[in-house]
Amino acid sequence: MSEDIREDILSGGLEYIHISLLSCKTKVLIVGGGRAGYIKAKSFASKGCMVSVLSEEFIGDFHNLLNLANVNIIKGEYESSFIVEKHLVVIAVNDNEVRVKIKEDCEKLYKLYLDCTDFKEGQFVMPVQRETNNVTFSLNTKGGSPKAAMFLAEVMEQTLIEYDEFIQYLCQLREEVKSSEYKGKILDFANTEDFRFFYDRGKHKEVLRMFFNN
Repeated sequence: MSEDIREDILSGGLEYIHISLLSCKTKVLIVGGGRAGYIKAKSFASKGCMVSVLSEEFIGDFHNLLNLANVNIIKGEYESSFIVEKHLVVIAVNDNEVRVKIKEDCEKLYKLYLDCTDFKEGQFVMPVQRETNNVTFSLNTKGGSPKAAMFLAEVMEQTLIEYDEFIQYLCQLREEVKSSEYKGKILDFANTEDFRFFYDRGKHKEVLRMFFNN
């Protein structure tokens, strides 16, 4: 993608497309052993990603990650070979020459990269992520404010907790009716606030039998 096209897109405001990665299958390279690199390494590792951190020097906090089976600490200089088998690359170095080199390599090898120096210069960002027992969600603000995103995520989490048990039931119901010829109609009927009203009062099964007796 040319630089001019990127600038045109960003000038119109930030737009995101969210995908959910299966963390246990995701390989991440973080280049940089400073504070930014540590925060990203800790975040990816806590979700179960396979994380490699490359740097010539590391801050003391990295000792907290040394015993994690899914974290590999590598002391050395950056080389393009380090990103070949990785899905995501996090650039957390201040050396502009190294940053440019990493981004050029990522572009050539079609790797998604995050630039910690300026997130608009990268290809992905890390949203705020929260979860309940049955729901996981991520959140960004279009204005690029992490603090505002964290605030709003807390609000949303409290709301979703109220739905958590109901969502668990809906997931179970989907499995129960997956071979039924009425599967679509049943799930459309159940995934509503009206049906939740009956669920909260313990009348949901009775209502389902009433409308889908067969």
